[in-house]
Amino acid sequence: MYFLAAARKDAGEIVGEAVLKIINPSERQGEIGFGVAPKYWKQGYATEIAGTVMDSAFQHFNLHRVAAQCSPDNKGSIRIMQKLGMAREGLLRDIHFARGKWWSTVIYGVLD
Repeated sequence: MYFLAAARKDAGEIVGEAVLKIINPSERQGEIGFGVAPKYWKQGYATEIAGTVMDSAFQHFNLHRVAAQCSPDNKGSIRIMQKLGMAREGLLRDIHFARGKWWSTVIYGVLD
């Protein structure tokens, strides 16, 4: 599992984060995650962060499949996953319990 911080080159300021999980090395499966501080939303940072981590998953780690997931209500993240060529693979209903309620998640994936 790799955790990364994303910083602006000009200011060195942290704008977001990313994670790459190698889920099953023998089957070359991985999952990415990304987040951006709210003041940097809608400026292209999340797309750049997610794209860079996904490129690394395929080029450096030679993965065959990369997945990502988010809340079905998170239209921004869904749009980013679609921009990166990921296709919706499914909906997991009430899969996480946090902050006193159940949360569903949509899964997107892309193959090399």
